[in-house]
Amino acid sequence: MAQPSISTSQCYRAVCRHLWPHHNTIRALDGLYASAFERHAATFRAGVRHGSSVPGPLEHRRRLAKRHMGELHLGEPHAAAPIWELSSLVDLTEWKWKPPTLPAVSGRQDTDSDQTPALWNAMMSLGLSLFPPSADAAHGLHAPDAILLPQDIKLSGVAEPLPPMSWDADSASLDVITTALESLSADMPFSTAHVPHFSQFCDRWQRALAKGIFRGEAVAAIVAGVADAVSEARIGAQSPRLPSLIKLLLVEATIEGMASRGTDQNTAFDDIAWNGILHTTSTIQGLNIIRTFTKAAACIPSASIGAVSSGILANVDNYLKILASETLPGTISRQSAKMALPLQCLGRPELRFILDRATQLVLTHVDLGRETYRRVRRAWLLLLVRLPGVDEEYLTRICIALEAAMPAHPLSEKEMCKIFLAWANRREPFRGYLFLVRAAHNSGSKCYRSLGRRLLETGQFHRVRLFCRWLHAVGRETDVASLAQGAANRRRRGYTPLSSVALGMRRPRAAIDIICLFEESRKCNVLFWESRFGFKALEILTWMPDFDFYCLWRALGVIPKKEIHTQSRLGKLRGLSRVEAAKLAAVGVVTALSPYLRPRKAFRLMIDCYLNLQSHGCKVPDSFLRAMTHHATKDIAEGRFGITQRLKYIFSIIRRHVGLLEARHMAILLQRQRRANNEQNTMKRIHRIH
Repeated sequence: MAQPSISTSQCYRAVCRHLWPHHNTIRALDGLYASAFERHAATFRAGVRHGSSVPGPLEHRRRLAKRHMGELHLGEPHAAAPIWELSSLVDLTEWKWKPPTLPAVSGRQDTDSDQTPALWNAMMSLGLSLFPPSADAAHGLHAPDAILLPQDIKLSGVAEPLPPMSWDADSASLDVITTALESLSADMPFSTAHVPHFSQFCDRWQRALAKGIFRGEAVAAIVAGVADAVSEARIGAQSPRLPSLIKLLLVEATIEGMASRGTDQNTAFDDIAWNGILHTTSTIQGLNIIRTFTKAAACIPSASIGAVSSGILANVDNYLKILASETLPGTISRQSAKMALPLQCLGRPELRFILDRATQLVLTHVDLGRETYRRVRRAWLLLLVRLPGVDEEYLTRICIALEAAMPAHPLSEKEMCKIFLAWANRREPFRGYLFLVRAAHNSGSKCYRSLGRRLLETGQFHRVRLFCRWLHAVGRETDVASLAQGAANRRRRGYTPLSSVALGMRRPRAAIDIICLFEESRKCNVLFWESRFGFKALEILTWMPDFDFYCLWRALGVIPKKEIHTQSRLGKLRGLSRVEAAKLAAVGVVTALSPYLRPRKAFRLMIDCYLNLQSHGCKVPDSFLRAMTHHATKDIAEGRFGITQRLKYIFSIIRRHVGLLEARHMAILLQRQRRANNEQNTMKRIHRIH
């Protein structure tokens, strides 16, 4: 009968039960058993793979493979006994006795034992290169290692207390660095996720700083020395996060110690120490370093920000380098919001030089690749727009500078929308911010159209105008047109003809202003064409050189003068509604007051509007009559005599709609003014002749 199959792991566990009893501290190397099992299991693996359940030669090979996989030959052609018998084991008398290690790191025991002396020598040599060593320190470094006795062996991973650390004002920086490196060396044979000896050093270092024993350059030198030693020792071969963990413990202990000092008015801010702390913080890798930087920045007074500007710039540069490899836009946005918290005061005008230098750091990433630069540029802009003092003008200047870098692409439509949303939300929170952010997820010009439409749907029309002004300042006229098209797609009755005319004339900013004025009139519950909003919209559209009023008339449905009599004779004239009558009156008023029209043309257009109202039997508004009178008497008000035929026609209209007495009273006043102007002009001519 074939023997049952015995897996490699089962045999390995059997050996462990024999060799690792609870009362024995000897443990064989895992690599020895693992290599032996792997070598002999590979010998018969082909038999298992090509075996068959049919009796025959292949079945014999399968059974033979199963039987031999449970044996350990150890270089012999045939084993006399299976592995779980002690007689089959190798001779252990030549092994050197070593203290046991934890099971989690037993597979790396040979690697740790070789790296620990190298680590110690590297860190100590670097520490000695930073400061001139004393005689006692040099003697201690070259002292021979003591013989390892059984009673000195640590049987667990629990850290033993370090020797007493007594520091005073006369303590040298090298002594503190040496103590830190000794604690790290004591931690290295144990777990890489826990450094108990170094944690004890950090606690005592924190208490020493709280007492004020170390200040200024000493603090900066000690923190930088330990951090440089950790970096140069290359202790991250097993755990890449270990160097950052050690630096993080040191920096946080330093921050806590410096922050817990008693301060008064006579104590000056230690800018040298804090600048050194910030520089060391910038050498730590990982996004969680933002929390530590925030804690350090909270301890720096706003008046001393300029003194530690180099440390702040180093942390900003580290932040940009970390996000340069981040591909998720959501992560970049979240980390930018976190990084903006400790930099809130940099928006002030006197501290903007730090932001300008940080922008120069962003421009240095152009050589790293187009995509890398785009991620860095986006991370910096999302951070910049969250600073309170950054206004529209400064943001525009930075965007233009970052877009001008070659060979990078300009900011995409989606990036422009998200930058504006973050900047405007910091100034004044949006209503339905998440609703607007989802609209900005569209690609291309659709992003502008959906965002403009949703801003109007939520009643935030002034934000549309602000967005339009910023896009125009950056030089995105095409994007302004997309924003206006999205806002005009709501198809509300009233502003649609005016906005369509503006878009047809390639004036998207005028279209957005008209749309916003209409939304304001709805908010005030007034009729658009009978209020100041309608007049203002017509001013924005028509008060420009060479404007084609007949194009506006066609859009509004105004009938020209030559067609009025024809349609009246054929009986095709229909009545006008209140809105249509107000629309005609508003066009006539704005035409009469336009500064870009010649008086003759303005008078003709105004009379056409009047004839339209009269032919449909509508009441002429008082505002229209006032505008007509203003246009006819403008020459008299400016000191000229005026056009008599035009005045007669205007007064006939006034007499018909206002009354004979009012028209006569106005005519008398105008006649007096005309005489006075005539006499004054005559005196001027006589004086000019003499």
